[in-house]
Amino acid sequence: MTRPAFLLSALLTFSLSSAETTLLTPSSSEPANVSTSSPSFRIINGVQASLSQFPYTVFIYSDLGDTGAACGGTLIAPNVVVTAAHCLFDEETRIPVSSISVSANSVSNIRTNTNVYSVSRSIPHPSFNTRTAANDIGLLILSKNTNVPSSSFAKIYDLPISNEIAIAAAGWGATSNDANATVSDVLMTVPLAISTSSNCKSLNPSYTNNNGMTICTANTNSQDTCYGDSGGPLVYTDVSPYPLLGLTSFGNAPPSAMTSENERTPCAAAGGFGFYTHVNYYIDWIASTASLDKSSITYSTGNFTSSSGQAGTGNSTSPSAQKATGNGLSLKLQSNIVAATAVLSAIIALLNLV
Repeated sequence: MTRPAFLLSALLTFSLSSAETTLLTPSSSEPANVSTSSPSFRIINGVQASLSQFPYTVFIYSDLGDTGAACGGTLIAPNVVVTAAHCLFDEETRIPVSSISVSANSVSNIRTNTNVYSVSRSIPHPSFNTRTAANDIGLLILSKNTNVPSSSFAKIYDLPISNEIAIAAAGWGATSNDANATVSDVLMTVPLAISTSSNCKSLNPSYTNNNGMTICTANTNSQDTCYGDSGGPLVYTDVSPYPLLGLTSFGNAPPSAMTSENERTPCAAAGGFGFYTHVNYYIDWIASTASLDKSSITYSTGNFTSSSGQAGTGNSTSPSAQKATGNGLSLKLQSNIVAATAVLSAIIALLNLV
């Protein structure tokens, strides 16, 4: 049975029609756009993260006019952020770089963090499919280098992923399924569990195994990423500093989790699954696009090879058999954060003069 799917970036209307899940335009029936003023769409049943654990994690804010959108991202170089491609779009329209701001080097969200940077280039993967979320990865090139120490940039995990490894996700997204939730004031983290269930393939046509395009996790202990966590890091926690495995992309919940009172697909539902873009699968594209030495951004000098025996290049084609997106995790924000946009723009202007 097909389960509802939701991207973990924007608060979007979700519906399930026969064997398809479709990304729909926000409508008046969706919950009110949310603000950054109180607890919100963030990690479900997680704990507050420390800067020492996730020094490379950034908050991405997109000004969409009357609303805003929140995502996470990961610094892999002084001015290069890797994030989910769907965080670079408002529905199927590219968000102008002039509307995107990035805050770094803090566990606080962009509302209180003064380390704010403008963006010079927004680069979604050329094969990203806005309807299926295939190849859900992109880069932001900042207008200037961040103040994050070079020793703190994330290294991309380039070894085979086994089912037993310990993993965790981080983000400023929802901590509850409350329709009135807002983005988190502080960065949160939650442990997750790798899955190879047959449901991973049935729910996501682009899934082959956890060393392919996407990494699959099963909801356990009522823990999950949620709206607003899109683009944020999925990391390997058995070593320190944590290397980057994936990017929060989208999730599913069983039909039994849907109620008339809960119009939005719930996060952390029992029987649900999450999907994370496997960053190392796209390592060649990342290195060439950002003009980076691949060895400088990878965890190991070993050559990663997928279970099919072919090195991951990120040059796969998007599946067309199923429309499979839904509510993204790039949380839409309410107008009170937009009211702060003028102040934020002034800060950015001053920073760019430095």
